[in-house]
Amino acid sequence: MKKLLSIILSLCLLVCLLPTFAFAVPATATGISKQNAEVYSGSPATFTGVFTVYFNVLDEYPEGVLAANFNGLNGEMDISGITVTFSIVQNESGIIGVGNVSVSADVLPGVYYFLAFYDGLPISPTEGDSQYSKLTVSEPQAPPEPEDPALSDAGRSLSLSDIVYINAYAKIVGTEVYTPEYIRANGGLLVFTQTVSEENATYENASSSGYIQPGLIGGTDNEYAQRTRGITSLQYRDTYYLRIYLKLQDGSYLYTPLKTYGVHVYCQNKINSEKASQQLKDVCQKLLAYGDAASTYFNAGGTTGSGETE
Repeated sequence: MKKLLSIILSLCLLVCLLPTFAFAVPATATGISKQNAEVYSGSPATFTGVFTVYFNVLDEYPEGVLAANFNGLNGEMDISGITVTFSIVQNESGIIGVGNVSVSADVLPGVYYFLAFYDGLPISPTEGDSQYSKLTVSEPQAPPEPEDPALSDAGRSLSLSDIVYINAYAKIVGTEVYTPEYIRANGGLLVFTQTVSEENATYENASSSGYIQPGLIGGTDNEYAQRTRGITSLQYRDTYYLRIYLKLQDGSYLYTPLKTYGVHVYCQNKINSEKASQQLKDVCQKLLAYGDAASTYFNAGGTTGSGETE
């Protein structure tokens, strides 16, 4: 009887102490968000996709939850270039795990799946692939070729103050790549002093049959300009072949149409114009007369001075 009573007392004591040895209720997960992240495919691929895992806590959660992480599942594909970091945060609805996925430039194109694990077991496993977060790495795409600017001729004029110059103008509509700063630095004027065809009036040929005036000024309303070198009285009857150029990023050139011009062309146009003032017509007539007289004088053997001091 005493032995039976002892057994009964021991059982009662064990029942009373069971709550003391109860294990903490482990965390359970209720799902993984389905965010499809298309990875930037440049060089290097720097896009970071974000995947979120939600945990619901029934009671105090074990410290092991904080060690949860992502494992990549993609068959035989190499995932060494994919880095996954995982962090746990607490909010009103429970514990939320946030996984950040970064991809290096040498990851092969393809579809990669990521699955959250806790204590070696998938979190909230479901049938099929629905428990996975999907990451797509696309083929690297070459950057688009910059669109060429549009060049058009915008006329010519003559500077008569101080030194005589021919001014050439062009309308150049640039792009995001060919900004006004780029155009001013990489454009210029080709000046041919000998008869030249449109086909041969290139940047490469300018130095042998004329000269180059590098750089452009302006840019307001997409209009740019450059001028020739100073023109002497002996050159007032000379004809110049002009075109504005722009060097592109690939080293090729764009040109405005080849145009002929000269001091005599400008002056004759003004003399014949009904819109020009009589004062401007007089200047042009006298300018041509002075050029003709200077040419006659020097062609006859005249010098720039008599050699006598006055």
